[in-house]
Amino acid sequence: MGGKTKQSQRTKNNVRPSSSGRSAELIQNATNVEQYFGLGSGKAPVLFPSLAAINVDQGLTPEFSVCFKKFTKKDPVTKTKALQELTELVKTGNVEDVEAALPSWTHHYQFLSIDSDRRVREATQTCHGAVVGACGRRVAPQLRRLLPAWLLAAHDEHAPAASAARAHLQSTFPEGKLAEALTFCRAEIVAVLNDNLTGNAEHTRGKRIEEEDDKQQQLSRVLAGSLHALALLLARLPAAHAPWLWDGCVHPLLLHNHFWGLARSQQHMRVRSAWYEAMARIIERFSSRIPLPVGQKAAKALVAEPERTAVVAAQRWAALLVLMKNVEEWHTWLEKKDLLITRLLDLIENGAWGEARLLSGLLLPLLASLPLDLLTRQFYTKLFDAMFTGLDNKNLLKSKSERQTWLCNMCECLRHLTTQNHDYVVEMTTYVHRTWLEKVLNVEDTQTRHNMVRHSMTLMASLVKYWLSKSKLENSDKCDQLTRNFWQNICSTILTQIDKLTVEKDDIMQSIETHVLLFKTLNTSFSQDTKKKLSIQFEDLKTEKNEELSTNDANEETTTDESDEQLKERFRHNLNDSVERTCCSYFDFARNKEVSQSVFPLLTNLLVEFDSRKLFAALAKHFGAEPVYGLYDAVLRPWLAGDTMRCKALVDVIFLVVKYFNEEEQDSMFNSFQQFPPSVVEWCIQVTLSPSHRRSPAGRRWLRGPVVAATVLALCRREEDERAAGLLLRCLAHDDAGELLVSEAAVEGVASAVCARLEAAHAADALGSRLAELAARAAGALGGSAHAHARFMLHAVFDSG
Repeated sequence: MGGKTKQSQRTKNNVRPSSSGRSAELIQNATNVEQYFGLGSGKAPVLFPSLAAINVDQGLTPEFSVCFKKFTKKDPVTKTKALQELTELVKTGNVEDVEAALPSWTHHYQFLSIDSDRRVREATQTCHGAVVGACGRRVAPQLRRLLPAWLLAAHDEHAPAASAARAHLQSTFPEGKLAEALTFCRAEIVAVLNDNLTGNAEHTRGKRIEEEDDKQQQLSRVLAGSLHALALLLARLPAAHAPWLWDGCVHPLLLHNHFWGLARSQQHMRVRSAWYEAMARIIERFSSRIPLPVGQKAAKALVAEPERTAVVAAQRWAALLVLMKNVEEWHTWLEKKDLLITRLLDLIENGAWGEARLLSGLLLPLLASLPLDLLTRQFYTKLFDAMFTGLDNKNLLKSKSERQTWLCNMCECLRHLTTQNHDYVVEMTTYVHRTWLEKVLNVEDTQTRHNMVRHSMTLMASLVKYWLSKSKLENSDKCDQLTRNFWQNICSTILTQIDKLTVEKDDIMQSIETHVLLFKTLNTSFSQDTKKKLSIQFEDLKTEKNEELSTNDANEETTTDESDEQLKERFRHNLNDSVERTCCSYFDFARNKEVSQSVFPLLTNLLVEFDSRKLFAALAKHFGAEPVYGLYDAVLRPWLAGDTMRCKALVDVIFLVVKYFNEEEQDSMFNSFQQFPPSVVEWCIQVTLSPSHRRSPAGRRWLRGPVVAATVLALCRREEDERAAGLLLRCLAHDDAGELLVSEAAVEGVASAVCARLEAAHAADALGSRLAELAARAAGALGGSAHAHARFMLHAVFDSG
């Protein structure tokens, strides 16, 4: 755009400058490091102090030289493209050229790996992998300069860059080779880490970075990477070098104020997280060497500030667990133990900031490590109240997996509590369980509530199974009491909810649906095997010893099965009692509020799930009627005959109970149907026509009786009612033996009535058309029987046409 055109170089392919230009380039290369790292106070570059002003481009091919020259540019796009070009050169060039470029690559890699642009850092690690892969063992002379920057890059906040760096580390140093490399380069690594972590990391920021945010991010990258590298060195450096590592690195760091200040780095979240990890590794490896004042300082730093970020909090609590595990008298390090509890409750009350799995590996080890003077009734009350508060966290409620993880954590803590020998265990467990029930049963969103009820009942069933097993094995009164209180909580919570129900249909149906799900889940969860036994045997390897072991295993399995069956029987007994009380309460509610149409359509599901003579006998007894037939005669029949309680679902309940009647009682029940209004009789016919009921002698006699005949005749006069037509056609059908389900007289009456009405009607009008259709469908229904009424009606249809 009007600028002066550059004159081409005087050498072929425009790749090498003149001698004066070459000299200027050498001078520039010699000062690049100082320009980038911004040396100050006369100090050497702090990140990599071994760098010196030397000519690193000597012996390069022209193509390699061009790429390395572009690395000094400020533009990240230029550097990224140069890295891509260099990667391609390494892959396609010969090994000698790549090896000659190793000193130059080592020089540039150390600052490219902390560049402010993430694309540059990602491309740097890709190129580094190609260079190291091509050179193989030839990289050894440069390893002491490469490895410190490589370790920092392996913990880059840009995941692709970090992943590439770690992958190349693993492929270059497989199995135990990394420990050997760390040993070889330990002095250089420690020099870099000590400088960066004792206040000199500021000098790593390049003068070319103008934006303050970029400078802060680069500083954070260097500090966090250095702390992670320190943690790796502590974990992987062989034990033989532990004294050297303590004297040369760890002890000086613990005496430096700047190192401790990193734990309070408010601007750099990643730095705090990395500091917690590094401190955990220091405690894990050198807990016996750490003086008490330093240990107290470390413990104070670990709990000093509340952490509001899940990732950082996870590292903090992991470090605290390491402290409790590795320091026998850890409570002497922690002057304010109440502060530890405060931080824990703050974490839980906030739902672990939407990361429930953070608590999964924390709570049980922490509870097991706390001194007894902290494990008071008040502590457990605060702990579980905090868990209930955390369960209201929006991030938890929105995520199914987070909710389930949180409930699992709560269940494990409750199980842990029941293993303790404090006098408040039973009372506290009962309180927690009751509150847990109330919490999940009152969640507003239907889908969330159902998921939480289902998962909670699965966990609670496992708790009861654990208590029953402990009770049987140890003859534990405490576990017996816990089991009794569990079922009392179930019943009292459900009955209280029923008492508070409004007469709104949606509220009633929602309540019943939730309670049915609760009982169904308890029923199925307890029966599920928690462990699957796998036994694989090979014929050619079977010996007498194997056969003996198999016999012993079989005997143990038989004993276990018998024990499991006894536990199931105890569980089912309590479960059935709870279901009976719930059903009685809903029957009372339906009668007192006159809302049977809202109650019984869904309550029938619970009656079907737990169908038994004992259940219906309990309902009959609740209403002062005996035996089971009394439930029908004293309760269900009057409700169906009246106006306020009548609903179709009650007929389904009657036919659930009928199998527990003797034949005389069944006949009496069917005969009483004549007292019902026509609509109720039709409901009864519809259910009796089902295969299970029409096969019974009493049901078959009633279907062929006069009440059904009169009802069928009335149905054929309602040709406009599709539901009536459907029931009529079912009545006219035949059974598997080809016999009519209803009486011959009923069929003859229907045929005569339909034909007579068809003859009187005009084929062209709507009534005639509907009658003709009904006659044709009725003839079709009778087609498989041995009677001639089908032909009779078909003739009438054709004659009318």
